[in-house]
Amino acid sequence: WRLAGMLLRARHEGLAVVGWYLPRFEGGADDLDRVVAIHGFEVLGTRFAGVALDIEWIGGDIDHDTRSERLLALGDDVRAAVGADPVAAITQPPVLMEVVNPEFWPGFPWAGMAEQYDV
Repeated sequence: WRLAGMLLRARHEGLAVVGWYLPRFEGGADDLDRVVAIHGFEVLGTRFAGVALDIEWIGGDIDHDTRSERLLALGDDVRAAVGADPVAAITQPPVLMEVVNPEFWPGFPWAGMAEQYDV
């Protein structure tokens, strides 16, 4: 009920709210299922204005190449599931990933993500 109340209050205040999710890229359909659930969440005709994936999880035993492959696959699947609705990628700034801490996610697939996300 908290989420429903927040979404309704935001609508009342004239605010657009984006649903946020932190994918873990563990394989399987869990990440996609959760993003689709966020996208489909509705209360009294009010929905999120879009969905945003917080792309920063590097935990677990997944190597960088596999994580990148799963990120791109998830992006394709999310885009197919939500159609033209807005999808955002929340990432670390490129300078942090490529200059300050290049070991954070080597080979991050910036170019591959370009067509999958609106912002």
